[in-house]
Amino acid sequence: MTGPPNTARFPPWWTDRAFNLNQVATIIMTPYDTVYRWMQLVQATGLFFGEKRGREILFDAHELYAFRILTSFNRAGIPVGPTQIRAVVHFAFGTDGTPRSPEGSLIQAAPESEFVVDAVRIYNAIVDATNPEHANVE
Repeated sequence: MTGPPNTARFPPWWTDRAFNLNQVATIIMTPYDTVYRWMQLVQATGLFFGEKRGREILFDAHELYAFRILTSFNRAGIPVGPTQIRAVVHFAFGTDGTPRSPEGSLIQAAPESEFVVDAVRIYNAIVDATNPEHANVE
């Protein structure tokens, strides 16, 4: 564990539950069925993720961040199952469920793997993609 997060590094809207599963799939550019399956696997592991409101589950930007890390593994051909999901969620969140900042973090897919995910770069991409100030106003 890297210790408690520096919550001052997160934008104020970062933990607002504002994205449904369809929006998550669009933002992280992953098929809806894949994201839905990952959500089911998260629930099967007993980890708290998302919040059910009415008929849908809403996610915050930090949860999108965790989904996007899984997308990186998936696109590299690395199978995403309960073990990988548990590891990514525990990487992104502290043991108390609070978001952790990915400062300087690289995630290697396996000890012998050459595939490395730049967690800081993914974090910044999610900030850019979900920032309400950059939303198109019609």
